[in-house]
Amino acid sequence: MRAADSGTSADAVAPNLEIRRRDGEPLPTPIEASGDPGARTALLKTVIREQGIAIEYADELGGALGTSSGGCIRLLNGLSPAMEFTTLVHEHAHLCKGIAYVRFLLVTGRPRHQRL
Repeated sequence: MRAADSGTSADAVAPNLEIRRRDGEPLPTPIEASGDPGARTALLKTVIREQGIAIEYADELGGALGTSSGGCIRLLNGLSPAMEFTTLVHEHAHLCKGIAYVRFLLVTGRPRHQRL
C-alpha cells in the first residue's frame, strides 16, 4: 500500500528518508566525524571479530553508512577513517544491545516491558 492510498504522509511511512521539522526552521546539517582514529580501528575490528561478528563492506546500503543484523556489520565503502570508526562503533552497539536483550530474556524468561 502506498502512502497516498492509506491517507498517511510519506514521512509516517518512511521517517528516515527526509529529516525535517514540521514547524519552524530546518534541522541543522549533521556533523561528520573527522580526524584519524589510527590503530584504534584495527583494534576495534579485532575485538568485534573475536566476538564472532563478521565485518563486510558494500557499495550501497540504501542510504545508510552501516547496518547490523544476524551477527554481521556492513559498512559503506569509501567512508573516511573517522566515519568508518564511528559507524563501526555505532553498529557494534546495536548488536551488543540485541545480545544483551536475548541474555535478559534467557535469564528472566520475560520481555523487559512486562511488569514484575
